[in-house]
Amino acid sequence: MSTGAFTVPMETSRRYIPEEMKEFDHWVLWSPEFGKQIMAPWVTGHCYPASWGEQETERPETTFEKAKMLADLPTEEVHRTYPFPPKDGEEEPHVPERIIPTFLLLHDPPEPPLMQVDFDDVRDPASGCVSEEVEEIVERLDAFTEVSQSGEGLHVFVRAELPGGLGKFIAELDDVGEIEMYDHGRVVGATWRHVEGTPTDVPERQDVVEDLIKTYESEEYRQRRLRSSSEDASETDWNSDVSGIEAAIRNRENDSSSSGRSPYFDIDIRSIADTGDFSRYRRETPGDEWQGPHPAHGPMHSDPEECTNFGVEPSGNTWFCFAHNAGGRAIELAAVLADEVDVSCADIPKRGAGQGWLGDRPVKMLKTCLWLRDHAGVPDDTKPPHAALLGVADVEDLYVRDRDRGILGEKNAELCRRVFDEMTLDYFE
Repeated sequence: MSTGAFTVPMETSRRYIPEEMKEFDHWVLWSPEFGKQIMAPWVTGHCYPASWGEQETERPETTFEKAKMLADLPTEEVHRTYPFPPKDGEEEPHVPERIIPTFLLLHDPPEPPLMQVDFDDVRDPASGCVSEEVEEIVERLDAFTEVSQSGEGLHVFVRAELPGGLGKFIAELDDVGEIEMYDHGRVVGATWRHVEGTPTDVPERQDVVEDLIKTYESEEYRQRRLRSSSEDASETDWNSDVSGIEAAIRNRENDSSSSGRSPYFDIDIRSIADTGDFSRYRRETPGDEWQGPHPAHGPMHSDPEECTNFGVEPSGNTWFCFAHNAGGRAIELAAVLADEVDVSCADIPKRGAGQGWLGDRPVKMLKTCLWLRDHAGVPDDTKPPHAALLGVADVEDLYVRDRDRGILGEKNAELCRRVFDEMTLDYFE
């Protein structure tokens, strides 16, 4: 972490929990030594990870008093009644140094919701300093602020709702680090290490939150927000009577303006995303989005039923991986899901720049289209993307008239198309 931008001190000298937050009844326990896994021994009878997903009928949360009572006990004493699990790779139970009361941002939050404004990689833990940009935002929020467990971040707690009901907001700051906002469906890794000079209450800050979003949001997020906030926006049913590729072909036939576009680009994202852990644990969130664990790599730090590191927006026909800050259309997700393509979310350009990325990688585009033909019901005679035909030329060592500009020439394109129609993924074995 570069420390050149960190010039404003934000020190902490005490632990403090705002009085008004103690009135909430959605408290749980956590320990930094186990990561952001919650404990609810009053329900489970142990300190192993507890489930807290929206679908859970036996809720883990409790009152502040009950959570605080256990957190104040020596952990060895807690372990005798409510045993702790082993850490990853260990066989014996691991008794942490301390457990901390924290709370859930509920899937069905109160009005207005309790919001966590999370700053990542914005503080030098050695000097305790942040950038002037972060100082200005914290001053505008004017609410209880704590230092994160790593010492490199800040958490500010306010009462506000994300516009459009989108659930989370993530953006890069101008100087260094990121700002994230969450208003439901999240575990808070609270430390209660109060930043000196900041308030001790949790006020309503809707106007400030909306101004910050407008300042830092990407164009992709803005479009999602506006679409979700539209008064005439209709709800999207996950289950559609028409498959994505059939709808795409039908739309192309009825839209002469898109006659040059391959239907592979318009495959319904639901038909590709609905697999693996995402198929089992996906859930609808406010607005148009569905969230759950990533269908390929799954959760990074939580149980599948609690994970929301992957989102699908059916009306925009797009997906987003929050773990890698990458996304795109169904065809880019297919590239991630197909083992033969050898692409991960970490390979895709960040901040919504994934669309079009495959077009610069003809062989990967070719493999992705062949995978889609096998797994998404794409008819054999469907027109492939031009980049896939360039991929055919590459693997078959066929003539390309102008490789820099991606021009095959009419006869070469016809030849590549005939080869494509006969080709399968077995070719690459």
